Amino acid sequence: TKHLPLHLLRICFVSLAMLCTYYTYITIPLSLATGIGFTGPIWVTCFAALFLKEQVSFKQWVAIAIGYGGVLVIIQPVNVVVSYGIITGILSNVFAALAIISMKILTK
Repeated sequence: TKHLPLHLLRICFVSLAMLCTYYTYITIPLSLATGIGFTGPIWVTCFAALFLKEQVSFKQWVAIAIGYGGVLVIIQPVNVVVSYGIITGILSNVFAALAIISMKILTK
């Protein structure tokens, strides 16, 4: 391949996403971890707009905001104390989104 560094970066992103996911499932309740997992598509859309310069319309941003609001309803952040499990749950989605974006860059 001509893009070995990007392949290695993608491997790092996927590995970190898996490690964070496993740690999240060990440390917080499954229902909370699943609710946090629903933020994955939100991160992918934000990173696609940022790194791939894809056009995201106002309606799509509104849909993303509503989706994030739905995640907040599921998680009920008023009753949740921020812990390492929650932080790694969010990080796992960020790393997975970065892996998807890097794969998209590799296929261009």
